[in-house]
Amino acid sequence: MNYYLGVDGGGTRTTALVCDETLRELVTVSGGSVNYCSEGMERARDNLRAILSEIAEKTGVGRFASAFIGSSALFGRADEATLRAFTDGVVVADRIAMDSDLYVALKSCETDNALAAVCGTGSMAAAFGPAGEVLTRGGFGYLFGDEGSAYAIAREAMFHAARSAEGTEPPTLLTGALSAFYGVKDVYAFTDLAYDPPMERKRLAAFAPEVTRCARQGDGTADAVLKRQAELFAGTVRSLASVTPQKPAVFCYGGVFAHDERFTAYFREALGDACVSCGPLAKPPVYGAVLAAREL
Repeated sequence: MNYYLGVDGGGTRTTALVCDETLRELVTVSGGSVNYCSEGMERARDNLRAILSEIAEKTGVGRFASAFIGSSALFGRADEATLRAFTDGVVVADRIAMDSDLYVALKSCETDNALAAVCGTGSMAAAFGPAGEVLTRGGFGYLFGDEGSAYAIAREAMFHAARSAEGTEPPTLLTGALSAFYGVKDVYAFTDLAYDPPMERKRLAAFAPEVTRCARQGDGTADAVLKRQAELFAGTVRSLASVTPQKPAVFCYGGVFAHDERFTAYFREALGDACVSCGPLAKPPVYGAVLAAREL
């Protein structure tokens, strides 16, 4: 019996799925990020090693006919040197390949006109081009990109929370929410916490659900943050939709879409007629990684 390993490695969380040659699912295991750009190569390898150890413990399977890893550290197919640096001594498989996490999300859609719109810790959009190549928009990272992501939502909300605390802007629930969430007395104490030493981006991004909570309680500033970020990301997706071979079906994925119906509604409204449909992924990206593994 052949076994196939699919891995979906996002910016915060990694999911691995093992299927047999009939695509019967044996086990799904989650663990820490395998993004070696943000985690460092050794920590990312250790996170993947821990996931594979749990798979072996639960199924007895430690070797695979093929393995495919989707990673948020990549924009396209990994070269041999990168592949070996990450997988040697960790993954045991006859064939191994790595590509972006967006690639496996697209594969999971199982349709040629799919456009994957991903908003998690970071954000990006991808679709297949006329020759089967992957076209992308966004993905410029936390410094000057990742619009619509949990990090971008949190960052903008923190900006307004600080200005409100100083009286530069009207009062907002975000100010108190920020202090309470991070367990500090005020915005000034949070500044020390965030900068010295620099707080991990995924810990900063974790504040995004609090922005949604404040918006649900009627806070106009929080709601405006969600609307602005949704519209920015919709612009990214519309840009990609304008160059695809046919009008795409947009599939939304990631923690922001999964847990924030307000953001999702703003996104759909801003997207307008740029797509034939807009909805959640029917199957998770890790399933697309297994399909890609079987194709190897």
